[in-house]
Formats: sequence, C-alpha cells, structure tokens
Amino acid sequence: MIIKKITLGQIPQLVAIVRNVPAILGGVDNLDNATIVAKLPEIIETALPEVSKLVALITDIKVEEVQSLGLAEFTDVVVQILEVNNVEGIIQNIKKAMALRAPKG
Repeated sequence: MIIKKITLGQIPQLVAIVRNVPAILGGVDNLDNATIVAKLPEIIETALPEVSKLVALITDIKVEEVQSLGLAEFTDVVVQILEVNNVEGIIQNIKKAMALRAPKG
C-alpha cells in the first residue's frame, strides 16, 4: 500500500468528500479516548462511504478494498495518512496563522 502526500491540487476534491461526511464526526476531537472508542462503530458505520473515498484518494487502495479492511488495518491506514501528511503540523501552523491574525488586545 502506498500512502500519498496530499497535494494542493487535490484539496478541492478532498473538501468535496469531507463536506459530505456526516455531522457525527463533528466534535470527535473534543472527546476523550474512551468515548471515541465507544463511538467508533457508530462513527465508522455513518461515515464509511465518504471516509472510504477519502482514503482511496490518498492511497492506492480502491474504495471497495478500503471497505473490506479490518478495523485494525483501517485505523493503521488512517494513522499512516495523518503521519505522512503531517496533519498535526498543519493544524499547528493553522493555529499559529490564526493567532497572528487575531486582534491584539
């Protein structure tokens, strides 16, 4: 399996997919790990079609193959996508940029 870096040219396609992800994913980043684990089956069931498209776009895995992955394999792929694309660093950069833009007071 190949995990690709997300290019600027892919962003419109990614946004179109993410826009369709159900609201159930909203606020997941504010939940503790135990709650996320408890909600994981519901999250996966609700978001699976769109998340599968997203994973397929960023990897060399077809949508149907993504949906046939085991839970451990799927979460491994997601973690690899986040690591390869330095999502944590991107989030930190966005926060820094927003802080620079915030009014001083």
